[in-house]
Amino acid sequence: MKTKALYAGSFDPFTKGHEQIVLDALKIFDEITILIAINPSKKRRFDFDESLNAIKKVFSDYRQVKVEFYSGFIADYCKDNNINFSIRGLRNFFDFEYEENIAKINAELNPNIKTIYLRTSNEIISSSMVWDLYSNGKDISKYVPQEIFDYMTSKKSEIIKKQTKNIKKLYKSKINTN
Repeated sequence: MKTKALYAGSFDPFTKGHEQIVLDALKIFDEITILIAINPSKKRRFDFDESLNAIKKVFSDYRQVKVEFYSGFIADYCKDNNINFSIRGLRNFFDFEYEENIAKINAELNPNIKTIYLRTSNEIISSSMVWDLYSNGKDISKYVPQEIFDYMTSKKSEIIKKQTKNIKKLYKSKINTN
């Protein structure tokens, strides 16, 4: 019987830390589903199809890795797809506290889910920090897989316009509420 695991997150963008977690998980599990979770409270910089295609390119040599996106509870996705393991990546102690809360909720919603925590190397930074660096013209090539870097580079002007538009909306809403 194949052991399947889910690795869910916003992955905006997918970083080398995320890639490392998947590669480490492949040493434990037969099949990994990378699930781009749709979180309405987060403003995405990549749209879902773009993220899905870029991450698929990262793992094009790995038949045992699937990439999908989903709107709903991870626990429900796992139940519907016969997945009993949820992989969560940790960079530091603060990540553990956040991830442990997610694990508790998932276990309440689906008692068959077991959460496996995998650590990234110390030099890994968050997706948000990657965007901050990228938006300010800094080199991010050491933080994202080559396929993601190539994609971001090809879409740079479009991404910057989208970010500027979001910042203007936020600024306008703050002015209107004050």
